[in-house]
Amino acid sequence: MYQKTGTLVKNNQDETLIITNDEKNYYEISYIAAFIWKKLDGQTSTDEISKTLSDVGQVSLDKSTNITVSAIEKLKEYDLVEEV
Repeated sequence: MYQKTGTLVKNNQDETLIITNDEKNYYEISYIAAFIWKKLDGQTSTDEISKTLSDVGQVSLDKSTNITVSAIEKLKEYDLVEEV
């Protein structure tokens, strides 16, 4: 399971969001990555997030799982999530 860290700073009109980590580095992320980041509460599994993304985005579960895993890996690189 993963827990989001950092703070949502700005929600742009063009479907991107700006998030800052604890070191005050700013990152512009896509709406989909932000959707996943917001679901990372330390209690919701990646499988559950993938299922929700699949339902909301009307994409296959395989595709939403790949998107979820890729997004979490990138968010980890930016120190915007931690494993719990």
